Amino acid sequence: PDSSDLDAAAMFVYRTQAAKLEEVKPVLLWLYDVHRQLPDDQRRRSLAAVESWLMRRALLRLPTNDLGRTVSLLVDHLNSGDPTLAGQRTEEFLGRQRRRGTYWPGDDQLRREIPSMPAYRRYPRSLLRMFLETVEDAERGFGREQVTRSGMRIPRNTMAIEHLLPQRWRANWAVDGGLAAEIRRDEHLHRLGNLTLLTTSLNSTVSNAPWHGASGKRAALHKHDVILLNRRIRDEAQTAWAEDDIDDRTQRMLESLLRVWPVPEGHEGAYDDGQIMNDETIGLRDLLAAGAVTLGAPLVGRIDSSH
Repeated sequence: PDSSDLDAAAMFVYRTQAAKLEEVKPVLLWLYDVHRQLPDDQRRRSLAAVESWLMRRALLRLPTNDLGRTVSLLVDHLNSGDPTLAGQRTEEFLGRQRRRGTYWPGDDQLRREIPSMPAYRRYPRSLLRMFLETVEDAERGFGREQVTRSGMRIPRNTMAIEHLLPQRWRANWAVDGGLAAEIRRDEHLHRLGNLTLLTTSLNSTVSNAPWHGASGKRAALHKHDVILLNRRIRDEAQTAWAEDDIDDRTQRMLESLLRVWPVPEGHEGAYDDGQIMNDETIGLRDLLAAGAVTLGAPLVGRIDSSH
């Protein structure tokens, strides 16, 4: 299994492949064109902005059919300006997107929607595994800036995804409170905070076992304590693993992902179905990017008689 460190470009490729977002290759090629002398900090800033844009949309399972066109417009935008400001120009371009098919989600929306999302059912396995790997790497000190180090990265694309509260919880995980409590438990079952990575899949006996005991779930996690996600669970959930624990862990994991894939300060990430809502001068490129006009559409001039 590959647990080597990767530079920003290689990690970008791995993550976009896990998300099946091949449409973004043109911007990667533009940024790393050997004939284009970009400052390293601007190249990293541009790549980080594109990755954040893509991964935040992937977290929310937003449409991808407009991404190829938007990437093409981004490359055109970068070609039309100062390459030494590529990072800043990328952030500005993506921050102006206002259509549901292209906007850059902000923190507030992710904090509203991800905690209650049934992640195990919503995400393809390769994408879900990559999200969990990203949280684990952040636990190990491999953040966006990679300032600290803690051993090596988690092996990529090999770990088994495991439910902490088992899918067949009724056998050994009784809950008090009748039907309402059972419904609440089922609602938490597939959430991000109830999922972890293991070096090997637990067999069904251990996977559905009670939390405590020599053959219980907590003891099984101890065998995988090289993974920090599991060490934290084992240390913090001393007596039980229940819905409140899942909620708390989901929030922590989400905040970790938001730090890995940040947005510019002040970015809200709202969309308005193509209506451009600012007082800046609007050019044809902006109209195309916002989807207000399409390539080949006839444009007819009109005198405004309202003044």
